Amino acid sequence: MIYVRELQPALHFYVDLLGLILVEQEQPGYARLRSTYSGTTIALHTLGNEQSVPEEDSIRLYFEVSNLGKLLKKLETAGVRFTQHLRRMPWGWKQAFVADPDGHELCLYWAGVQRVRAKRLSR
Repeated sequence: MIYVRELQPALHFYVDLLGLILVEQEQPGYARLRSTYSGTTIALHTLGNEQSVPEEDSIRLYFEVSNLGKLLKKLETAGVRFTQHLRRMPWGWKQAFVADPDGHELCLYWAGVQRVRAKRLSR
């Protein structure tokens, strides 16, 4: 679950920009989203009046994205804040870090062939 200040900006970010699918929404402050890639689900939940969003570094989600370059251009055009622009990492992945509307940091990456090789080696 990801705690958010307001549901609509979070839905815009995760559904409209990242492409997750909205599968359930209860007003005023709950939504469940599903990954188009793996079918994994995650919930968004608004905070109560006395609650606050956890510190920025308290959560970091990783999403593997096959069309990473295209998605990053879309996010940049939409004004999403990048905390690290696209880099190729020493282990071969390409990754960038962005912040959602509540400041939670997300890693968007593509492991590609490196992921396939790692699976073969572990068998």
